[in-house]
Parts: sequence; C-alpha cells; structure tokens
Amino acid sequence: VAFVNAGAEGASASGNLTLVAPASPAADDIWVAVVHSHDQVAHTFTDWTQIAQGNGGGTTSRLSVWWFRYAGSTPNLVVTHTAGDNIIGGIGVFRGRLASASPVDTVGTLQGGTDASIECAAIDPTQTGCDLLVCEGAGDDNARTALGGTFTHAFEDSTAGVQSCYISNLGA
Repeated sequence: VAFVNAGAEGASASGNLTLVAPASPAADDIWVAVVHSHDQVAHTFTDWTQIAQGNGGGTTSRLSVWWFRYAGSTPNLVVTHTAGDNIIGGIGVFRGRLASASPVDTVGTLQGGTDASIECAAIDPTQTGCDLLVCEGAGDDNARTALGGTFTHAFEDSTAGVQSCYISNLGA
C-alpha cells in the first residue's frame, strides 16, 4: 500500500464539520478520514464505514476513524456533530489495497485512559502483509512525538499534533 496524499484540513468551532476531498483520486483508492473533537459528542458520517469511535478518559476528547472506497464520485464530506466544541478532520488517501471488500482486518477498541487520552487495546492482525494505521487526535494543540521505526507519517492537520495518521507495513 502507498500513501498518496491528503485533503486540506477541515475545522469548525462547533457543529458540523466539512472535510476537504483529496486531489487526483483514482478508482479503488481507500480514503481514511480521521476526525477529532474537543468534547464527547458523537460523530456521524454517511457514505463512509466507521472503523472506530470513542472518548478519552476526560470530557475533552472524541476520536473517530472512517474509510471509503473511491469509485468515481466524491462521497458526502459533512460529518454531523450536533453542537459541541471544536472539531477538526482530514482525509488521507491510500492506494494499492484490495479492490473489493473491506480493507480493514482488525480494529482495536478505543478506550478512555486514566487521563484525557484515548488508548487502544492490542491489535493482532490476521492477514499477512498488513499495513498498520495509527490515528491520533488531541484537544490541546500540543505537538506529538513522531512514531519511529517502520512508521511513516502519512498526514497531519495544519495545527501541529491535533490529529495525524501514521502507516507501517507489518510485512509477510
């Protein structure tokens, strides 16, 4: 799989969020949307398949991750977020995945930690050659430490550290 590009950041002070479509989509590209809000108000999104959604341990963080397979037309780009606080989101495009069926093998469960962080239980992929996506969000605009090793930084919104996505190929 290869990271292709990302759409520009979408942000709203409250209410719904409109994401920005990435440039130059191709058939069977997998779009991954990462949405973070500074509250615990649910995110809903039509035309997309939810991968995970959950709250942090405090009252100031909600993260959701969604996927969409591009087939010639742009999906709905409005994330419903009734009221609430700041919400931000972005779409990363990945190419070279399955041309049919879900590109998601295993999803960890988002759990609130003992602070305002969102943690995920261990993930044990069942397919060889999987790619691992790590998606993050923060309500405090703090820069995050880059994941090293085999992880490549795929995209980050323009407010450093608020949300980003990393990818790593787990090999055969």
